[in-house]
Amino acid sequence: MTAQQKFKVFCITCSILALVQLVLLISRGHTYSHNLQVYLGLGIGMSICGSLLTFNMCIQYCSPFISIQIFILKYAFYWMLWLMKRKHFNAFQKSNEDCTKAQTEFLLRTIRTHKDTEYGKDFNLKDITTVEDFIKTHPLTTYNHYRSYIKRVAKGEQGIMFHQKPSVLGKTSGTTGLAKVFPVTEEYMKAITRKGNAITSTLRNRAGIPDPGPLQMTCSLLAHGAIGFSEGGTPVGSVTRFMMSDAMREILFCTPSLGSSIVHEPTSMYIHALFALRDEDLGSIWAPFASSLFIFFRFLEVSWNMLVQDIRNGSISDKLKALSSRDREELNRFLYPMPMRAYEIERQFRKGFDNIVRRLWPRMPVLYGVTSGSMQPFVSRLKKYCGDLKILSGFYISTEGLIGYACEFPDDGQTKYVCAASGIFCEFIPAAYCDDENPGTLLMDEVRVGESYELVITNTDGLYRYRMGDVVLITGFFNTTPIFQFQYRNGELLSLCAEKTSEIAVTKALNETAEKWDDVGIAHYVCAESPLYDEARGANDDLSTDILYYVIFVELSAAKDTKLASDITEHMKFEAEFDANLKTFSESYDRCREKSKLGPPRVIFLDQYAFSNFRGLLLETSSASAAQLKIPKKLRKLKWVQLFLNHKIKITVADDNHNDEEKDRPKSNEDLV
Repeated sequence: MTAQQKFKVFCITCSILALVQLVLLISRGHTYSHNLQVYLGLGIGMSICGSLLTFNMCIQYCSPFISIQIFILKYAFYWMLWLMKRKHFNAFQKSNEDCTKAQTEFLLRTIRTHKDTEYGKDFNLKDITTVEDFIKTHPLTTYNHYRSYIKRVAKGEQGIMFHQKPSVLGKTSGTTGLAKVFPVTEEYMKAITRKGNAITSTLRNRAGIPDPGPLQMTCSLLAHGAIGFSEGGTPVGSVTRFMMSDAMREILFCTPSLGSSIVHEPTSMYIHALFALRDEDLGSIWAPFASSLFIFFRFLEVSWNMLVQDIRNGSISDKLKALSSRDREELNRFLYPMPMRAYEIERQFRKGFDNIVRRLWPRMPVLYGVTSGSMQPFVSRLKKYCGDLKILSGFYISTEGLIGYACEFPDDGQTKYVCAASGIFCEFIPAAYCDDENPGTLLMDEVRVGESYELVITNTDGLYRYRMGDVVLITGFFNTTPIFQFQYRNGELLSLCAEKTSEIAVTKALNETAEKWDDVGIAHYVCAESPLYDEARGANDDLSTDILYYVIFVELSAAKDTKLASDITEHMKFEAEFDANLKTFSESYDRCREKSKLGPPRVIFLDQYAFSNFRGLLLETSSASAAQLKIPKKLRKLKWVQLFLNHKIKITVADDNHNDEEKDRPKSNEDLV
């Protein structure tokens, strides 16, 4: 008997008890003393309340796999969040009525709190009494500015950047191959898990988008891995790893905690898929980025036979080689044979994968995952699986701070965010001046709709006038507070898995590789990500494209008929060497390759006309003059990729043989499992 069925029995019992007490009170109440009449009345009231409460719990969609304890905790958590919504959203609206006032109060409160820290003394924060003083006296900063302070915090020293001990040292993936570490306080963590969730949920509801039901579970596609510790004993890792406790994950997520600790992505995806498929009433699927959602559904497409068999048998197949026997045994404790569910899943899979989400999980209202920026190309590809189901970003967040709350959810995935006026102090550098050494900044009430700006933030955790590198487009205002869309990151080139492989790393890797061929130099190059590349070559429905990868279009400075460009053996050597060098220059790329998040890169050599024709196309389709035009290093449009494919140098050995090379690459995540 499931937890919900047990509560149905409890509901019926309460109803019967209330009815019995009511009959007694009506028929024989006059024969009882006053005290007994009061007790009967209270009993009736309590029984009716219990009956109504349990009735409400019993009519909700509910996972059949949760215990009574989780059942009660989930229901209580849902209504606790509901109560918090009003409080936090009222404060949010008040801050938006006068964002200048909210920004000033936040900044001066933060400065007063931190003026006696080591950093505050070094930069005379006690002398700053206005926003103008702050902008005039404190320089714009980058990560190098804080290195020595962060090292001291990591060693366990207190009173360096703030007074309390940090909850975690949040580790970023890095934009140039080296990860950054920022101290994160309990205040910031609460801002995300409490205020952030309450405000974004209310904004979604006001846009007509429902939340999952109070008793539905979520499939979280996170794979956390092991936790590190600093010299001073502070946990080190991604902020998302520490946003909630294991106990809270048990309440919210369908996959057991062990499943989220598996680092090998194909294996982790398999475990998440297995536990998600069991639950017909699953409420949502959550991933940090839309790319993970895409990988998940492509994974279902190539692995469904094995998943169906495991659900039918109630145990994980030995074919999942990367899963240790101990972990398999532990996860099998949560499984039991489900032949009827296996039959229904198999029936839906055999119909194809169009709109598969609604057919597998008919009561799922939304999916969650960041869709803007480099994730935007995945939105159209996810339509095959999701149909018209919304894919939602929650808030604009980074290790450095919670910048904004999602407030508009267009179908193209370019989510719009309203700035968190009372939670972080923002300045804006006009995009035209981003490369200046010491550019001027604008405040929230000075930005203009239609203009792009680099974000500069001051947070509660010791960062002041910090240049994030994120470039955003102002699209409107929420009362007086700016609404923005993310555009790109300065210096970032590739980021399919949010690893932020930089232009610097790619350039170094290409040049290092080319040096091994005496007659070769790199004249020009541009990059593309596999979803757009696959679409350009008509491979959208080809399951061999399951693994994400990068494509580098290269024009060599040597003659176009060089052996490297035309001979498949030399070509493959160059690709392998480039892959190895890119791993050296980008630690985050290396981690993604090691974890099978990314497949080997493709290098495509171009004739001498490719870039001149591309330049001509850009001049024809933009308002830029020839003197202003800069060739983008990343191809973001389908027709751009198609243009370069038309200039591909034909390999001496027939292209069919080049395609045979694909046999040596992993065809899908199934091969890696």
